[in-house]
Amino acid sequence: MDHGLEMAAMIPALQELASASPAEYNNVVQKPRQILCQFIDRILTDVDVVALELSKKSIPKTACVMLLDFIQHIIKSSPLMFVNPACQLDQSGHVESSSSDFAKWIITCLLRISAAPNCELLHQKISCVLCSLLQLFKAKSPAIFGTLVKELLDLFRDLSSLQKINAQGCVGGEACRYPFVVERFSVIPDGATEYLTPTTLHVSSVVSVEMLEATVLTVLGDILHGIFFRREVIVIWELGCSVLQYGSPKLRSRAMELLARVVEIGGFPESHAHLFFSAFLQILNTFQTADKA
Repeated sequence: MDHGLEMAAMIPALQELASASPAEYNNVVQKPRQILCQFIDRILTDVDVVALELSKKSIPKTACVMLLDFIQHIIKSSPLMFVNPACQLDQSGHVESSSSDFAKWIITCLLRISAAPNCELLHQKISCVLCSLLQLFKAKSPAIFGTLVKELLDLFRDLSSLQKINAQGCVGGEACRYPFVVERFSVIPDGATEYLTPTTLHVSSVVSVEMLEATVLTVLGDILHGIFFRREVIVIWELGCSVLQYGSPKLRSRAMELLARVVEIGGFPESHAHLFFSAFLQILNTFQTADKA
C-alpha cells in the first residue's frame, strides 16, 4: 500500500480527536498516536534500513522523508495530537505524563537517526521537526517544554563529556568504548501506551557523537529564547564553550552560533567569561600547532 495513502488513513482519527472534550481527550488521542508510532516503528526505527533507502538514488522521495514531512505537517495542523492546553489542569497529571512520554519517544527515534552518519541527508530535516515539536510545547505546555529542555541539556552534557574523553584519549588518555548507550528521553510505557515500543538512543563512534551533538546545538539555538531559567542558559554557555575547546571545526562553528545567540538574548555572561576565553585560546593554539606542522 502506498505510504501516502496509509498516512491519510489517520485523518478520521484526527477528526475524532478534534471534536473530543477535555474529559475524553486522553482516551481519544491514543488512537492517532498509536497509528503514528506504528509508522515510525516501521519506517524509522531500523537505522540501517533508513541508510540503505537513502542510498538508493533511484527513489525520488523515500518513505522516511515522507514520514518526516508528515510529522512536521501534523505538528502544525493538528497540535492536539501532542498536547491539549485544556487538559493542563488535570489534577492526576496523567494527561501531561502521557503527552510527555509520547514526545520523548518520538524525540528518541529522531535522535537515533541524527546519530547515524549514514543518514546525514536527513539530519537537517530532523532538526527542523525537533524544533517545531519543542516550539509547540513552549507555546502550549510550558511544563512539558521544561521537562524536554532538561532532557536535552542532560544529553548535551553527556555528549560534551564523551567528546572531551575522545579528545583526551587522542593524546594519551583512555578513549570511550563504543557503542555507548545514552540514557536520555527514556520512557516506561504503561497499559494505555504499549505502542511506545522500547527504543534506545546510542552513539556508535566518535563521528556519531559529533553528528548527534550538531543536532542538539542546532535545536538549542532555535529554542534558546524560550528557556526560562538563567541557570539553564549558563549550562548551555558552559557546554558550548566545552565544544569550542574540544570539538571539530564544524561543531565549533555551531557552538559559536549558539554562544552568539546567548549573548544576543541575555548579554555576555561575565561571571563565566573565563570559559569562553580559555576555549578561544585553545583554538588559537590549534592554529599555531597546525602552522608548525
